[in-house]
Amino acid sequence: MSECQLWLLRHARAEHHSADGRDISRPLHEAGKTACRHLNRWLRQMDPSDLPEKVLVSPSLRTRETAELVLDGIDLPVHSHERLWLAEAGELLHIAETSLQDLNRLMLIAHNPGLETLTRMLSGAAPAAGFQPGTLIVLGLARPLTRRPARTLQLVEAREST
Repeated sequence: MSECQLWLLRHARAEHHSADGRDISRPLHEAGKTACRHLNRWLRQMDPSDLPEKVLVSPSLRTRETAELVLDGIDLPVHSHERLWLAEAGELLHIAETSLQDLNRLMLIAHNPGLETLTRMLSGAAPAAGFQPGTLIVLGLARPLTRRPARTLQLVEAREST
């Protein structure tokens, strides 16, 4: 039995409204951008061989902006994944299982409540403050992913101030 890692990142804090009135078009708030820059610095301190092998991102503007800022200067393959848009936990698990067949470390940048529910499903717990915008959790999982419980390897809570 091998172990893999599932990196779950909730998009950073977004504006309440978008210019076109659509939820999918909401950009990041300045506090969210600050949180992304903090997370980028944290990731840059890691050994590149410990980073995710692939990043899947919801097509929303706030998740794409989160990915751009968090991964700025870090060479990782990033792909938009339509089914991550407001995906529920079961769909997130299916996407993770399918992707982790060929990988050992996968990052999903997506939305709540799906991410928090998935974290509870896999590990039996979620961050004490809930899965706040800009929070990253890294889970260590046995294959198949339905084996429980996952181990929390890292929890990086958002820092929205300088």
